[in-house]
Amino acid sequence: MASATTDWTTKGRRVRRFRDTPIQRKLIAISLLSSGVALLLAGASFLTYELVSYRKTALNKLESVAGVIAANSAAALIFDDPRAAETTLSALRSERPIVTACIYAVDGALFAAYYRDDDVRSCPEWHGEGTERAAEGNTIAFSLPIVEGDEAIGSIAIFSQQVELYWTLSRYAAIVGLVMLAAGLASLPLARYLQRFISGPILRLVDTAKHISEAKDYSVRAVSEGGDELGVLVGAFNEMLEQIENRDAKLAVHRHNLEEEVQGRTAELKSANQELMSEISHRKRAEERIRHLAYYDDLTGLPNRQLFREQLQGALKSAQHRGHQVGLIFLDLDRFKQVNDTLGHSVGDELLCEVSNRLLQCVRFNDYVGRAEAQPKDEISRLGGDEFTVLLTKISDPHDAAKVAERVLEALSRPIPASGYELFTSASIGIAIYPHDGEDMETLLRNADTAMYHAKSQHRNNFQFYNEAMNATAMRKMHLAGRLRHAMDRHELLLYYQPLRQAVSGELSGAEALLRWTDPELGPVSPEEFIPIAEDMGLILAIGEWVLRTACAQAMVWQNDGFREIRMAVNVSTHQLRHAGWSETVAQILEETGLSPAYLELEMTESAILQNDDATIEALRALDDMGVSMALDDFGTGYSSLSYLRRFPFDRLKIDRSFVCDIINNPDDAALTTAILAMAQSLQLRVVAEGVETQEQAEFLRDRGCDELQGFLFSRAVPASDFVRFLDRHKEQT
Repeated sequence: MASATTDWTTKGRRVRRFRDTPIQRKLIAISLLSSGVALLLAGASFLTYELVSYRKTALNKLESVAGVIAANSAAALIFDDPRAAETTLSALRSERPIVTACIYAVDGALFAAYYRDDDVRSCPEWHGEGTERAAEGNTIAFSLPIVEGDEAIGSIAIFSQQVELYWTLSRYAAIVGLVMLAAGLASLPLARYLQRFISGPILRLVDTAKHISEAKDYSVRAVSEGGDELGVLVGAFNEMLEQIENRDAKLAVHRHNLEEEVQGRTAELKSANQELMSEISHRKRAEERIRHLAYYDDLTGLPNRQLFREQLQGALKSAQHRGHQVGLIFLDLDRFKQVNDTLGHSVGDELLCEVSNRLLQCVRFNDYVGRAEAQPKDEISRLGGDEFTVLLTKISDPHDAAKVAERVLEALSRPIPASGYELFTSASIGIAIYPHDGEDMETLLRNADTAMYHAKSQHRNNFQFYNEAMNATAMRKMHLAGRLRHAMDRHELLLYYQPLRQAVSGELSGAEALLRWTDPELGPVSPEEFIPIAEDMGLILAIGEWVLRTACAQAMVWQNDGFREIRMAVNVSTHQLRHAGWSETVAQILEETGLSPAYLELEMTESAILQNDDATIEALRALDDMGVSMALDDFGTGYSSLSYLRRFPFDRLKIDRSFVCDIINNPDDAALTTAILAMAQSLQLRVVAEGVETQEQAEFLRDRGCDELQGFLFSRAVPASDFVRFLDRHKEQT
């Protein structure tokens, strides 16, 4: 390395030395170098040509000799006679350049060889065929296959030394060198004489330039003696001097004007700088505001979805590198939409703000609460609406997340004052743990959301950890959704009918149409499973219309068969009630089937009327005016006000089976059922009890004034063809 550095330093010094050499010497050196290079190239071309020609001639001669030897050696190879082959090779002694000749068998083994006496050599391994190759130094070689007919039986290789060639080339090289030396000696005086025509004007121009540089006198002009390129250079140099003189005169004037302008501009810049600083300060405040709006929820001050995803991504990367667990709590308020629909969005906003504050208070001090001010806690975010998340970035055990979820549920259990109301709320919470429930952000979010919906399905106000069963349930829902979309087209939906009996007389008073679905692949699917899917997919309107038309048509079939005074009860979903023109659809179906409105009863749940919007109210009034009776289904399981029973035109209440199943053994259920019956009687409403399975339950309900009974005690839901036996019995009784 040190030697290479020294070489480069030496070369650099030589280049600088040549660059600083006077121009006369440079011109002389260039002349001598040009003539020397020309002679050298001519000599090299001559020597190269001679070398190539000689090697080609020698190679052709070797080819000819190899062909003769190959022809004469074929018989020796055939009869495996190495001595005959060596006798043939001995004829090469007359060829002095040939030093070695080798005959190889077809398998590459040496068969016979010839070596010149004064230069004994050995035969190398040889695999070439008809190609020249340099063996070593000035030796050339040629090989040729030995054939008999069309079959190769061996090969011959001949090696030749070209000593005479290189002696001849050496003499030629010496002659070329002498010619170059003589040409150089003759060119030196001529080059010295001719360089004056170039260097003279240049030196005079240099002297003039030195004088101008030292004296700063631009009035001096250089003298030109010719019209060649040097003369043009001198003219351009003089023109440049004239332009410099004119420029200096103008610059003196501009300098004064510029100084005055600079003073004025300086004052303007000071004023503009003050304005700019004020604008920068304003812009910084605006950018901070924009960033806050982009990353934080404007209502609660909590991080929004964008910042939450960034925080979650960072937490997962840190957990991956450091090997700790991350907990994700997904929280959704229960029945928050009812607050907005009944009390207004302003009250809903107050509720969200108070929920946010309680989340901040109930999370541990060493948890990070994601607010505008940074602090070392885990992240609480509002994803939108009534959805919140709590991010626990470092937990040692999944039960740590459960403790946080318990504190959240406890904090939300206390009443929340808002605009004069005392609100009660709860939350459904899903928990997913990294890396057990997902190793990437999307999987962890999806599984936490799945766990939250599982908590909702478990009667809300609880928390659930994610597990594979939840995921399997979600996949089943997706599969059911795909199958349900074509169920009507494939005629897989059927209506079963369950009888309703008079509590006192036991007579048949009606039938409730219940939807059933038997999938060819999955088998029977529970309505509790596929009805919510149909509502989510928007299929409930088409399915509900089909159910109503089929039930009404079946009621007309029974009436035409002589079974009258049978009330047909059909369940109605919230989506049907809120759909524009649904009451007109009911009227159209009654007209098409010919069923009188007096024999149709529509059952709806408390959640349907809790919407309390104009579309629902208008639909219920239109149905009442039409003469269709209405029943409030699953009464007691919701949170509706009793004032709804007076506001809406209900004819019947249906007590939910959850109250009936244990009225004999549970005093609380018995008391609640008794209270419902008493209230309904005071409001002049008829009562139907669902889920009656024992005679004791039937007697209890009858004794307390229940009007109608429905349940397995009398019959399960059956196809229309099996329902005829109840109609026959009813006909006999009447």
